[in-house]
Amino acid sequence: MSDRVKPPLSTFAPDLLGGRTALITGGGRGIGRITALAMARLGASVAIAARIADNLARTGAEITEAGGRCITIVADIRDTESVDAMVAATLAEFGKVCSTELDAREVVGSCARSDR
Repeated sequence: MSDRVKPPLSTFAPDLLGGRTALITGGGRGIGRITALAMARLGASVAIAARIADNLARTGAEITEAGGRCITIVADIRDTESVDAMVAATLAEFGKVCSTELDAREVVGSCARSDR
């Protein structure tokens, strides 16, 4: 057994998510932030959304400073118009959404539903 511990993301190919776009709610802090940083490091373009602009700005800056592509969107997932605008902004910037990560705490324990 090696005494050297490898960084967790070193297990994956460096550009594993290249060409993909991830939309991450709760991306300003906590698990959403870590998810956004990891997906960007693996090559994904990321759109991060949350209600607090300052948290988003810090995470977005960290991603872009590391060479990743990121947009930040102030949104409230409890408001359908806000969610529609969040998706529209992501599509306008990146042209597609390949993955959604719902890390905003309001989603935990509830069921997402669409009437469309």
